[in-house]
Amino acid sequence: SIRTKPKRVHSLHCRPQSATSISCSWGPPEADFDSYSIECLHQESHTLVYSRRVGQDSSSYTITQLEPHKHYTISVKVISDRTTSEEAVDSVVTMIDRPPQPPVSVRVSVKTAMVTKSSISFQFNCSWFSDINGAIRFFTVVVMESEGVSEMQPDQRHPLPSYLDYRSNSSIKSYQTSYFTSHCSEGPDSSTFTYNISLGTGMDLLGGSCESSRDLGHLCDGPLKTKTSYRLSVRAFTQMFEKETTDSQAWSPLFTDTFLSTPVITKTEPLSGVIEGISAGLFLIIMIIGITALLVCRHRAHKLVVERSVARMSVRREGSPAGVQLGIRGSRRVSSPIKVTNFESYYNKLLADSNYLLSEQYEDLKDVGRNQPLDSALLPENRGKNRYNNILPYDSTRVKLSYVDDDPCSDYINASYIPGNHFRREYIATQGPLPGTKDDFWKMVWEQNVHNMVMVTQCVEKGRVKCDHYWPFDQDPLYYGDLIVQMLSESVLPEWTIREFRICSEEQLSFSRLVRQFHYTVWPDHGVPESTQSLVQFVRTVRDYINRSPGSGPTVVHCSAGVGRTGTFIVLDRLLQLLNTRDTLDIYGAVFDLRLHRSHMVQTESQYLYLHQCVRDVLRARKLRSEQEDLVYPM
Repeated sequence: SIRTKPKRVHSLHCRPQSATSISCSWGPPEADFDSYSIECLHQESHTLVYSRRVGQDSSSYTITQLEPHKHYTISVKVISDRTTSEEAVDSVVTMIDRPPQPPVSVRVSVKTAMVTKSSISFQFNCSWFSDINGAIRFFTVVVMESEGVSEMQPDQRHPLPSYLDYRSNSSIKSYQTSYFTSHCSEGPDSSTFTYNISLGTGMDLLGGSCESSRDLGHLCDGPLKTKTSYRLSVRAFTQMFEKETTDSQAWSPLFTDTFLSTPVITKTEPLSGVIEGISAGLFLIIMIIGITALLVCRHRAHKLVVERSVARMSVRREGSPAGVQLGIRGSRRVSSPIKVTNFESYYNKLLADSNYLLSEQYEDLKDVGRNQPLDSALLPENRGKNRYNNILPYDSTRVKLSYVDDDPCSDYINASYIPGNHFRREYIATQGPLPGTKDDFWKMVWEQNVHNMVMVTQCVEKGRVKCDHYWPFDQDPLYYGDLIVQMLSESVLPEWTIREFRICSEEQLSFSRLVRQFHYTVWPDHGVPESTQSLVQFVRTVRDYINRSPGSGPTVVHCSAGVGRTGTFIVLDRLLQLLNTRDTLDIYGAVFDLRLHRSHMVQTESQYLYLHQCVRDVLRARKLRSEQEDLVYPM
């Protein structure tokens, strides 16, 4: 018999598997055929980098030996006898990798360094590290006490000890400063951006002075030892996470060091300086004796004011939780793990003095991740697809749809991949669909193999449209682009509604998928629910369904903008899972992590406080259950 031209494969979906590989899967056509042709094109150079022919039994394939952080187009064609189908196409960017190793000539130079008895000043610029494997996000300076030159690179651990560890333990010979943000991808001339580093001076960029800190883990910049040989290196990160997870490759930090400098020896303490110091000391003693009476009188007059000031500073020092520091506006934590057993007292410290420490923490999160490019979202063709012009997905984490025809902007949707406790792309945070983006929303659900959706907004709130009604009103199926969506059931409960949909493609009606929507209906915009119990129970309900959906893709979560209520839901889901397996919790670190992937996540301070209240109430309920095991508590 004569074979007709075969139909193309359906549901082609490719995703990055590593920095150098892409995994693709597809559904076969409904006809006889012989094999598939798989081709991979490097988009920037328009070079064919991979071409293979695989048997008809294959429905997935992994393309290897690719380059990190590169845009590739993958096409799959069906071959039957001598005829070939139309190609199915998907576009993917491989994962980032550690920066390439700079040559030995690119390192801190002894010749240009300025050296004193306790500091070393030097310069480096963005051209030291290539961004070919991904944008450089953070830097830190690595300091090693060493006279020899046999070691070429620093210890490859992360993080390294702090300056306070180094100062308090003579066996520790190397340490790192705080992290500081890279400005190397902020504009066309950013490759020449120069950092002026003054190591040992308490420089804010490096974490500030170490004098007031009692936490050995605090990353800061203390004075160097006199007449001591040091070797320096700059460490650059394309990715920096402080998490334990089963997917170690996806979460491990990605960094590269410059080669260590040749030894730099700090100056000796000059004798004249010692004499001057003694003279100054004697002068100060005489001055102190002379004005003691005046100071005592003034001290008594202002005693109450001083005591209150000291108490406030004490709360700040003792309440500031330990964690990794990030050098932006002085020093900033990347994480703040708290033991579960200490959470109640920690919570009370945060709320003391009119929520002073909690407000300080939340303010510290304001700019996290905000220096990342938004090029796709800002294209004129895509601006109308954004509900709010200030809530846009980063290029590096945005969800990409398959292209339609030759439209280069048809892959855009205002949605971002968000990591969870188990997978790098465990959630998709997105805005509430607009009338013109409903089809794109369902296309994303279909292409990303989504089985569970969470909606934490009403369509209309206080007379304002927050989200378009993007699903069928009844059980009559509706078309959304090429997809057919039918509501199978709707279970309306006092505080949430669960709907089930069947979704299939017009091209293959026999292949369908069940998708559930969990719609929480009592959460005000920019606010929080009235009780913690309601949302905790809702999150647990959703998690129970997710755990019973093996093989499903990311869970889609949306509110109106896709950041405030959406971020709060995702953080709470992550925390509740960890409460069952860990003895520490890190609410600050979880919000920090989300904001690296989508801006404004957990949008208000009240939502940040609410997360702490949820954890406190869950732990209280757990304690009550253990004390009175015969009673059943809903939380």
